[in-house]
Amino acid sequence: MHLPRGKYKQVEGLNDPRNKPRNRKKILLEKKPPSLHLPSKRYRLDLFTRHPSTAKMIHHINSSEELQSLLNSTTYVAVDFFADWCPPCKAIAPVFETLATKHSVPDVLAFAKVNVDHVQDVARTYGVTAMPTFLFFKEGNQVAVNGQAMIRGADPRSLGAAAEKLGGLAQKRVEAAKSSL
Repeated sequence: MHLPRGKYKQVEGLNDPRNKPRNRKKILLEKKPPSLHLPSKRYRLDLFTRHPSTAKMIHHINSSEELQSLLNSTTYVAVDFFADWCPPCKAIAPVFETLATKHSVPDVLAFAKVNVDHVQDVARTYGVTAMPTFLFFKEGNQVAVNGQAMIRGADPRSLGAAAEKLGGLAQKRVEAAKSSL
């Protein structure tokens, strides 16, 4: 009996109480997964690789022209202004990715990320002074969602509520377009 194919990491000395987590040696297996007939070693599946579809759901903005193009081509846009050095930005990033995967609708609702250190002019244009900051747009204009013009800080509840609202509006627009055909 074998484990399913995939990336596995072999962890030696996992149950040895003398080994602290930072001293445990990890070895990446290259060819095929281990047999279950190796009781002395433990294996774990590497689950922290990003799914390729997530990268397609979030637009990474590298210039003001890219953002303007996205705003012109998409009805609703949620934008995450972040910095690489910002711990709250790193904490909220998986939530933003999950919301993007769940609610994105091509040409209707898009999610974008802007690194404020790389695209400073865009951050200045929209008055972003704290990270993370989330802005929302409808037909190219900044709008308030659930009474908030922007969300500052890593607030998953507010971000989730805003994404749900935008997702609902996007679905209504898609249904209206289908019914008019």
